[in-house]
Amino acid sequence: MIDQSMYERIVSFSSLATLSSIQYSDYDDLKDCEVLVDHESLKVLYRSQGVRPVIEYVSIGVEPLFNYLKDHSISGVLHFVVDEMIHMLESIGFSVLAQFTDFFCNPLVDNYPSESVSIELAVASDAQRLAEISQKCVGISRGFFGETEAWFKEWMSEHPVLVIKEQGQIIGLCCVSVYNEGTTLWIREMCVDPVYQRQGVGNQLMKAAIKYGVSQGAIKSFLAVDVENHSAIRIYQSYGFTHRDNSVETHMVRNQT
Repeated sequence: MIDQSMYERIVSFSSLATLSSIQYSDYDDLKDCEVLVDHESLKVLYRSQGVRPVIEYVSIGVEPLFNYLKDHSISGVLHFVVDEMIHMLESIGFSVLAQFTDFFCNPLVDNYPSESVSIELAVASDAQRLAEISQKCVGISRGFFGETEAWFKEWMSEHPVLVIKEQGQIIGLCCVSVYNEGTTLWIREMCVDPVYQRQGVGNQLMKAAIKYGVSQGAIKSFLAVDVENHSAIRIYQSYGFTHRDNSVETHMVRNQT
């Protein structure tokens, strides 16, 4: 467990470091981590909660992090891997899990659905069904592990989950959030029960997400998608999302042996 003072010390150290996986993490994201390394050039945290263990790190240069991972057979996922480390990590048993790239839509209102689109929000009692759909979608795209019932409950305590239903049962979901002083719609996660895929449910979710964002005052939208998830990319592009540049966020994983 990490207390508030430890968290603040790690964040302060990250301002000096050249490599970090915690730039978008807050205290709640890290408080349950185990501290594996607390050196002057390297901090390594281990988060075992959730569907896959995650190795969080803050490192001054590549070598401290690489040497630690080489000497310790810890398994888990690494986020925000810089290009120069990919081959180094592959040499010690890591493999590329996914490579996410950013897509943006601006102005969002240009893609406001012309037809009538209803917006239905999930409630806390739907969390089990949301998790079930999410877990069914594991493996459909690289780097997607699905989310737990607890995760959905926590998400819905602050942000909405848009849902599509068939005969009263949820068959698709889209986690959204409006941030950046209300100007930006973040499409966090979209899942469709595999039984109902390729039937236009993803398109319905996109329309609902855009309508929701505009209704909340968002003028633009952002999402991240794995570069090999071509079917999802085609849907996003059809709703005005474009790729800003060629940068990717590489995730790597080392599994237990």
